[in-house]
Amino acid sequence: MNDNWKFLAGLGVGLVLSSLLFIGRPQTQDKLTTINQARSLGMIFPQEGPLESAKPQVELKEIELEPKMTAQRIATLLTQEGIIADREAFLAQVEERGLSTKFIAGRYRLGEAWPLEKIIELLTGKKH
Repeated sequence: MNDNWKFLAGLGVGLVLSSLLFIGRPQTQDKLTTINQARSLGMIFPQEGPLESAKPQVELKEIELEPKMTAQRIATLLTQEGIIADREAFLAQVEERGLSTKFIAGRYRLGEAWPLEKIIELLTGKKH
């Protein structure tokens, strides 16, 4: 029993000492290796030029809301023009905010895939 305790104590001390040796040692890497790793991840230096925009340019589409147009007709129009993807989600948000009769007639230029909140604000003049 005494021998097992000495063995385990020695093993524990050895593990603690070896881990202390590696804690304080920073891993060094030459500059070229770091740059190559960064480039493999798609990074570039600022002086190499601007990054290509991750956001595609949004095409604006013009729509016209007629006086007394229903929320359902507006949702259908927006879906047909590709401005919104989910007609039912649009109608649910309009209904939830109590804006189904608050649309303002006129011409609008809206972007494809804009957030529904932004589209609703523009078409009703009401901020959430």
